[in-house]
Amino acid sequence: MKTTLCALVLCVFTLPSLASAQDSIQGHWSGELQSDNGAQLVQMAIRVDDDRLSGSIFGNGVELSIQQASIDANVVKFSTTQHVGEVDTKLLWSGTINGDEIAFTFKAEGNEAPGTDLLVKRQAS
Repeated sequence: MKTTLCALVLCVFTLPSLASAQDSIQGHWSGELQSDNGAQLVQMAIRVDDDRLSGSIFGNGVELSIQQASIDANVVKFSTTQHVGEVDTKLLWSGTINGDEIAFTFKAEGNEAPGTDLLVKRQAS
């Protein structure tokens, strides 16, 4: 009985938090990725449909589809696949939502390097 009550209380407090996090990430975001060639504009369109996170990332004339997305409290994770010639590179993204900003780090799957940071900000609708 006590275990059931604890589980119920946990669900009651967790579900609104998850819904709130999903609501807070939906929308259009943009930021600048710094590189040796200068700043590159990166734009994101993130959608939440039936508790499923999806969307696209646009940058340097390329559109990447958001895949395998999850959100837990204020942390969002997903992957994208970049096609360059005959090579597909899976990028792993992890971001922390803080109001109208998301601080992302992304890197190629299997790469042990720290990754690349990207700060995106919510765009007005």
